[in-house]
Amino acid sequence: MIHETYDMASPVADIYRYAATLNASGKYFELKVYQGQPHGFMIENGQLSQSFVARDAARLSSILILK
Repeated sequence: MIHETYDMASPVADIYRYAATLNASGKYFELKVYQGQPHGFMIENGQLSQSFVARDAARLSSILILK
C-alpha cells in the first residue's frame, strides 16, 4: 500500500488501522507512507510520475508481482 500523511480525504490513521487488520488476518502486504505528501502526489498529467517510478520502481515491482 502507498499512502501519504497529508491526505485529508483518507487520513493515515485509517490506513494504519487497515494495515493492522490485514496483519492480524495473516495477509501479506507492505506499507509505504510518504511524509508530508498530499493525496495523489505521485500522479502527473493523469499518469504515474516518472520521477516517482524511477525512485521506487524496483521496490514496487517486487511488491506488485502476483504470487
